[in-house]
Amino acid sequence: MHFSIVGTIVLQLAGAFAPAHDVRRVPAAPDFDRVRATIKAVMARDSIPSLAIAVVKNAAILWEEGFGWTDARHTVLTTPHTPYYLASVTKTITATAIMTLADRGALNIDHPANDYLRPGRHLKSPGPWAASSVTVRHLLTHTSGLSTFSWSCFADQPGCRVPTTDTVIARYGLLMFPPGEHFDYTNLGFGVLGEIVSEVSRQPLGSALRQLVFAPLRMSDASLDVDSTRLTVTAPRVNRRGAHLTGTSAAAGASIAYASAHDLARFAMLHLEQLPPSPNLPRATTIRAMQTQTVPADNPSTVYGLGWWINPDLHGARALSAQGGTDDSYATVLLFPDSKVGVVLLANTGTTAVGAIIDDVLDELLPGYRNRRIADSAAATRTRQVASTPNAPPSLVGAWQGSVVTPHGPIAINLVVDASGRARAQLGTGPDTALRSLRFSTLSNGIAYVSGRLTGDLATPEDIGPGPYDVYIELYRRGPQLIGLATSYPTAEAPFGARLSFPVTLATTQAQTSAVESVRRLDSTWAHAYQIHDTTFARKLMDSAFVMTSTNGSRKTREVELRDVAGTPSSPGPVYFRSADVQVHDFAPAVVVTGRLEWADGPNAPQTRRCYTATYVRGGPVGWRLVSLQVGASP
Repeated sequence: MHFSIVGTIVLQLAGAFAPAHDVRRVPAAPDFDRVRATIKAVMARDSIPSLAIAVVKNAAILWEEGFGWTDARHTVLTTPHTPYYLASVTKTITATAIMTLADRGALNIDHPANDYLRPGRHLKSPGPWAASSVTVRHLLTHTSGLSTFSWSCFADQPGCRVPTTDTVIARYGLLMFPPGEHFDYTNLGFGVLGEIVSEVSRQPLGSALRQLVFAPLRMSDASLDVDSTRLTVTAPRVNRRGAHLTGTSAAAGASIAYASAHDLARFAMLHLEQLPPSPNLPRATTIRAMQTQTVPADNPSTVYGLGWWINPDLHGARALSAQGGTDDSYATVLLFPDSKVGVVLLANTGTTAVGAIIDDVLDELLPGYRNRRIADSAAATRTRQVASTPNAPPSLVGAWQGSVVTPHGPIAINLVVDASGRARAQLGTGPDTALRSLRFSTLSNGIAYVSGRLTGDLATPEDIGPGPYDVYIELYRRGPQLIGLATSYPTAEAPFGARLSFPVTLATTQAQTSAVESVRRLDSTWAHAYQIHDTTFARKLMDSAFVMTSTNGSRKTREVELRDVAGTPSSPGPVYFRSADVQVHDFAPAVVVTGRLEWADGPNAPQTRRCYTATYVRGGPVGWRLVSLQVGASP
């Protein structure tokens, strides 16, 4: 996710707007000397080479100014017209182009996205949902089912290459979730929107953005990627590897636009409806739709419109935000439609300290903002709590096996989920390890999911770089399966740092989870069990047990047999009880045991069979206490 540094933002607007007219300036502007002092302090502390700011209010540019040097030799001063890399602010520009085409009747955002893409670039579905159901609106609101995607590099970087659009969509244009089900921020979705702009307008995306957005607004410094005729006055992107001017991306509509602070001041006025109406720009109703037709985002304080983050209450004010940033750039457009105030801030390196600059500007312009901001900060400090790990939803508990499907073939993945809120996974031939950043949750439609990270290798070095690296998994219980994705998070040393998502499907290794008969908590009177012995450990897990372990070289099989298990006067225990195919998963301090139960009323009586998943924690009279038991259908 990409959130504004001052809080994710946005809501609705009202009014009229337009393009190609000069913007008037107010002679008596507020005093921004305190903001200038903050800017200089932040630039010195974070080693920011170049920064530009613009502030608008009531159809006027109150202030625009550049700070620092555009070039490393300190010969070109930064100005309000210095072009900067915009990162994800590009998305809001692409959304504006889409809505301009919709306003002209060239497309319908509620029609299938594939209707506007050539056949070789159609989105596909690896799951039990149709790719034809994803609409342009789904792409605009990050609810298409596409997931995390990032693939870019600098032209002067050795080996820099980005695949063609056809290859990217064929490999990664996969709907990991049902369209419209939930929000998942994705660069690839806006990359596809860029392709739709290009296809519908019948011209390259850069030309289309100039015709539909930049030229009508007189954004004279703006371009898709670096304008080769203005290299000497463009702010380079600076990170720990040095300064770079030209880059390339596999999702152009999401992240490679350039513009100046002055350009974005004009863009802000369009969306504040503070420019005269023009036939070259969308109608007022269309602009308002971008800010009012929203979906819930993954932050409870915000929603997402058609290309805008929306915060109904940012320190007492409605706010809209377009924000982007990497380790080599920062860009934000922050709008307050009720006050007709907008702030643009651009920097040519990654920074997290610009919130102080924006707060200083808003303290000056918005009555009551400073007092509310201080009060909100104090309240957040008082109520901040360390999040506890929730118990796993019962439908996720158990042992699961499946595969990650990559362009080079499937990779095995195993997952074991403990009812007490722990999970372990193994990817390919990698180690069995506890998932980090583990999260369990349930969507509004009742579907439970688990997510977390492990160290692994998705065996696509030409795309991602060498492993091992972090792999993020996100899996949803859909019918008898877990369906979701695995996403690469390469190390800083990886050549291009591509974040790519691959579909994952797992099925339970026990039949019980597809037809659960009971899930209940058990007290110590139900604490039975067994002992396990092998060459590496011996642990008492249940009482009154006899264990048979046979060894043949390095292969071991385990069987746990319980005889004359005690019952209660009203419910006698079976005469014969056996647990076979036992697997023990140690989560320290909890232990999950899976296996198959077999019992009968006597040695010659018919057997009853059930699969089970049992969870134990330390405690109780025998050292371990059975806290949950899930029993399912016959194997």
